[in-house]
Amino acid sequence: MKFQNIFVSVFICLSIFACCNNDDDNQNETDEHAIHGTWNLSNVSGGFVGIDIDYNLGEVVWTFNEASNQLVVENNIITTGPEDIYAGLDSGNYSYEIQELADAEVLYIDGNMRGVISISNTTLTIDDGVAADGFLTTFER
Repeated sequence: MKFQNIFVSVFICLSIFACCNNDDDNQNETDEHAIHGTWNLSNVSGGFVGIDIDYNLGEVVWTFNEASNQLVVENNIITTGPEDIYAGLDSGNYSYEIQELADAEVLYIDGNMRGVISISNTTLTIDDGVAADGFLTTFER
């Protein structure tokens, strides 16, 4: 009888330990937000006059580093025309933050709201209010 009590006690203890799950163990410590990495500007559209400008690979490159919350921008546009005007940020380093507001993720760059972001596979869009004469900026990986 004593052996049976010990067996049941050991079985219960092992069952409890086997059922315990630490969710942190199942997550990769390097989980990154989908925005992390390098993005090439591919299109800017919208505005009051309805602009629609396509960009070539490498003309404007944004690299998001989640570990440091830094955005590195390489703007290689050499003209002073519309491509340059609507390309956005100049080359340089910027701080960034993503906040969740009303079921949307909003990108802030150097404390200024840039727009609502949407990431789908290899496409990043930043909508700064197209419905209100804003712009939709599209990036590709």
